[in-house]
Amino acid sequence: MKKIIACLAMLTILTSMTSCGTSGNSSDSSAATSASATSSASTTAETTGASNASKADTTTSVAGNTSNNTPVNANDNEKTEPATESENNGTPLVRTEFNLIAGKWYEEGVLDSRTLTIDADGSYELAYRGGGKEYGNIKVEVQDIDGTHSNTWYKFCSGDTEWASFRLAARENDSPVLCSGFDENSLVFALGGGNGTEEVGNQDSSRDMFLGTWSCGKTYVSIVSNGGNSYNVEVKMIKDASESRYWTYPCTYDETSGTLVCNGTGSSVNSICSVDGKESTEQIFSNGSASFCLDGNGYLIWNVDSEPENNGMTFTK
Repeated sequence: MKKIIACLAMLTILTSMTSCGTSGNSSDSSAATSASATSSASTTAETTGASNASKADTTTSVAGNTSNNTPVNANDNEKTEPATESENNGTPLVRTEFNLIAGKWYEEGVLDSRTLTIDADGSYELAYRGGGKEYGNIKVEVQDIDGTHSNTWYKFCSGDTEWASFRLAARENDSPVLCSGFDENSLVFALGGGNGTEEVGNQDSSRDMFLGTWSCGKTYVSIVSNGGNSYNVEVKMIKDASESRYWTYPCTYDETSGTLVCNGTGSSVNSICSVDGKESTEQIFSNGSASFCLDGNGYLIWNVDSEPENNGMTFTK
């Protein structure tokens, strides 16, 4: 009996111990599972956060490269224009279209002759004999005749109104004229002394014989006085309907030789006008020399040793 009771007691103790072990292991397992879950959640959160942070950093970096680090050509969206002469060397090109007709012109063939004074900048003054004056500006238009020959027309405008259009013509043994056409009904203005102060034929000194516009075929020379012994000589050579060459010579009158002399300060440009009306220029030189003299017959001689093809060219008024 005692043995039975002892066995039962032992069984009871073993059962109690087994139950306590299971309960303890379950708690530990549950705690471990909870800890594992917590650790996993923490790891997932950290990984997700790190991943999101990495994406955010990458996106910012790309945006930064786009706006700050990627090389950008500032001229990619700008139209490239050829450099002008003034941008290349700081010296603006001399425009000579109006210098060829600069001076004082007197109307012919009418009783009440008008006086037309043209400035080299393309402005003019039209004075009436009975008093009163009009002012305006001149536009230049080149008329292509056959692809080789052309006429240059000077359009005189008062405000927005064009009252006359003239071409420059040469008359043998006489002064050049501005003609509004080709028939006897055309308006005609003849060049006076050329310095804006003298009537036709009223030239007091030999140096004044230089003044005015001279021509030789399609080459024109315009000479104006700057006062004293200073003169400005402009030469224009029309090569064809779209191309011309220009020379500019600041000259001094040499009283000993009776010539106009330019020593190393002359310049020349070649001008080409495209079919759409745009002009491009190329500077030939800016240190040229030349002289101009009158021969015994009253012709103007152009002496330019550096250009044999033009040296000795003879011009008439």
